[in-house]
Amino acid sequence: MTLARTVILAAICCLMPFLTEAAEWRKLQSPHFELLTSQPRDVAMQTMERLENIRAAFTALNLFPPSATDRLTVVLFSGFNEYGFYSPGHMVQAYFTRMDWQTTSRNVIVVSDFSKDVDPVLYHEFAHYCSHEFSGALPMWLEEGLASFHQTLEFEGQRLIVGKPIAKFVKLIKGRKIQWVPLGDLFSMDSTLRDNHGWDETTALYVESWAVVHTLATNPRYAAKFGQFVARMRGGDAVQNALAGVYGTTIAQLRGDVEEHIDKLGRTETTVEFTPPGSASAVEEPPLEPWEARLFLTGLLVHRKPIEAERDLATLSKEFPKVPQIWEALGNLKFDRGEKAMAFRYYRTAVDLGTENPIVAMRLADKDGSQPEAIEKAAALLDASLKRDPRNGRLRMEALAWAFTHNRYDQAAVWAGRFAESGDVRDFEMNLTAGYSHFRANDPKEAELWLKRAVEQAGDASERQRAKEILSRVESALEKRRFADRVADAVGLDANFASAASTPGASEGGSAIREPSLPPAESDIDRTNDTSVDSERLEMTLTVFTRDRGGKVAEGVMQELRCLDRGAQLVILSEGKRFTVEIDQPNNILITRRGQHVSDYEFRCGRQKPERVRIGYTPAEAPGRAGFLRILQFD
Repeated sequence: MTLARTVILAAICCLMPFLTEAAEWRKLQSPHFELLTSQPRDVAMQTMERLENIRAAFTALNLFPPSATDRLTVVLFSGFNEYGFYSPGHMVQAYFTRMDWQTTSRNVIVVSDFSKDVDPVLYHEFAHYCSHEFSGALPMWLEEGLASFHQTLEFEGQRLIVGKPIAKFVKLIKGRKIQWVPLGDLFSMDSTLRDNHGWDETTALYVESWAVVHTLATNPRYAAKFGQFVARMRGGDAVQNALAGVYGTTIAQLRGDVEEHIDKLGRTETTVEFTPPGSASAVEEPPLEPWEARLFLTGLLVHRKPIEAERDLATLSKEFPKVPQIWEALGNLKFDRGEKAMAFRYYRTAVDLGTENPIVAMRLADKDGSQPEAIEKAAALLDASLKRDPRNGRLRMEALAWAFTHNRYDQAAVWAGRFAESGDVRDFEMNLTAGYSHFRANDPKEAELWLKRAVEQAGDASERQRAKEILSRVESALEKRRFADRVADAVGLDANFASAASTPGASEGGSAIREPSLPPAESDIDRTNDTSVDSERLEMTLTVFTRDRGGKVAEGVMQELRCLDRGAQLVILSEGKRFTVEIDQPNNILITRRGQHVSDYEFRCGRQKPERVRIGYTPAEAPGRAGFLRILQFD
């Protein structure tokens, strides 16, 4: 490349943002799409019709999930002069991205221009969009292979033609111009590893992914069960297991079949009946703020060109100093780069301008020392935003991290459950998070349900092990809870026993109160051998008693046991005051000393040794007494 050409290209790149600024942008909306474009209105309307046709076609092919309700945002430029600055490179004409911007999360397809030449890549990117709308992620090779397979889609009146080979891919394979990657390596590759390859290697990965998918989708040996195979892969199954379970074949056998399929490639396309939707439905053109398109386009640069994004945001803030969204974007960019002092300055400006952005409120609440009012406001704003946009990846992960930081596990459990049900992310991660949140919120039963789902949906051994480790802790907590319930039942914490007025009497002078037998229906454990109960289980019993059974707790020093004509009363000195509870069922009182269960304790009337105790009692309905003794714990 000559020096002069290099200078010219550099100058064009520098002018890109200014060319974009000068363009007149408009926004069109329908129930299914949002189009942001610098094209004339007639082209914009044609684009909306084309998008409706594509959506209807992918629906007819059972590739578009009926549960998808979010609008797809399409950014349509007026050629490479505008588009080049926002392109990921390699002369890519269109691309799909999931953009978490401000408090909204959007599926976005970015297109360079309006032309028939762009249609194949538009179909390719729409296939990516469909893959992301289904619950459960596909491995990289399968998603890319499906996208390439469907980029040859053709419309013929009321018919769709699918499955035509990609001529340039076939030429590369038959001409031995690409190096085959071992299928095991291809199947285990993720997008990060793919992006580390050079251009030629990346091309080979795309070509081979297409070749495998084309074989599975059109070869008579595989085609009939291809849908089952894709469902197994979407559910997180390992590829070797899916091949064996669906086709009864191995990776090595598939390699030979793919090579033979491509070598003997004939007519593979099929025809599907299709009803065109006609004109785009209910298209509106809402007003576009003068800064709105530029701010959105800057969002496309944040991760790939952060320096340019910061420069553009700084320019916008000078031109439109009263727009809080611009200051929020600057704050987020600085915060993500670790420049928190500057981020908080931008956030303060956004607050002064009246922002209701929950991320801003959340971060400022933490900065201000976690004041209760600030935390409550942040939680309310987060909840409102997440209800509006439960599939916003950035917002929900920040919300969960924030909830964990502030021990708001009940709220985290609600949010994580909502996210898992939205189906936008890998179900494993959100089910795991929901299970852990419920566990920390002291709800192990609900945690167990979520974690069992996570185990089922784990994609590999390490994920399965993560889920099982937490599930093991949950099951241990559940066993302790069940033990606490049994003990609580055994000591009559929720039984309707007779009151003190009907309890058999006891003699004075230190004689023991008679202990009536526990009714068989109420006793489901043998307490005589229960001498080594750990203190954690005893604490769980107290938790069950106070939280689930309406019990109360008091602490103090033992003073006396009053033996009355009918029943008895225990008196302790608590916070300088005498505190009295009735003993109506001596045999149904859980008694512990130093964390060990005491099965042979005898109540004796009169003054007591001044030991510190903690008592659990059920409040009395009648006035004049605190309640009935159910738990007696000696220090």
